Amino acid sequence: GGKGRRQAGGGEGGRGRGGGGVPLVVEIHGDRTQGQREKALADFRSGKAVVMVATSVAARGLDVPEVAHVINFDLPVSPDEFDDYVHRIGRTGRAGRSGKATAFFVPGVEPRTGNGKLWSQLHDVLVENQQVVPPWFKDLEPTNRRRPPVKGYNLRRPDQDALARRKAKSWNQPKPSHDSDTMKKGGDSR
Repeated sequence: GGKGRRQAGGGEGGRGRGGGGVPLVVEIHGDRTQGQREKALADFRSGKAVVMVATSVAARGLDVPEVAHVINFDLPVSPDEFDDYVHRIGRTGRAGRSGKATAFFVPGVEPRTGNGKLWSQLHDVLVENQQVVPPWFKDLEPTNRRRPPVKGYNLRRPDQDALARRKAKSWNQPKPSHDSDTMKKGGDSR
């Protein structure tokens, strides 16, 4: 088993591996030895394991080009930890491949559970990377949201960066017309 919030659930991922057609699941977390981590990563890279359960210990530095989907069970609760989230979702869609990142967002700002303080950063990452901002997420926008400049969490590949820079817009410019209807709330156009 794991200790603390970051490792919760990480200790059960590998039970019943490979038997009866069940996909092999490997785990990487702080309670694993370096040898156990390396074996888990080797099994995942080779395709022997099809699912990896990892805590933030694996968020940076892993390069497995075939990762198609990253699921974030725990988003950071502090804006100061947002870089960790960006690195985790950057594990998918590498080497010119497409990928998907899914996150469980908990509204509110309750200590250790609510992700509301991340709303602005999450919204900006979606917009900057030309992703659809779900209507339910737009509805959670804090009423006191300040529009800081986008920090630069561009998840596109380097060959797309030049195009992205040419298309970059400041927050002070009008929104494209296709967004204006969805961004209105109660007749206000922000």
